[in-house]
Amino acid sequence: MAMRAYVDEVDASGVAQMQEAGMTVNELSPEQKAAFRDALAEPYKNYEAQFGKELMDRIQAVE
Repeated sequence: MAMRAYVDEVDASGVAQMQEAGMTVNELSPEQKAAFRDALAEPYKNYEAQFGKELMDRIQAVE
């Protein structure tokens, strides 16, 4: 978990630096995230056959 916290911190600081440099960052609402996940349901089934259910469950659990 310590590595995840580090990665989250680096990610957030990198985004902040890019915003300071003038980049526009669009954040998805919970509804938009849900629509995105729904749109990926079928491709994920195909990947599950190729890579296994356990790996795909782990990937989908990441926020």
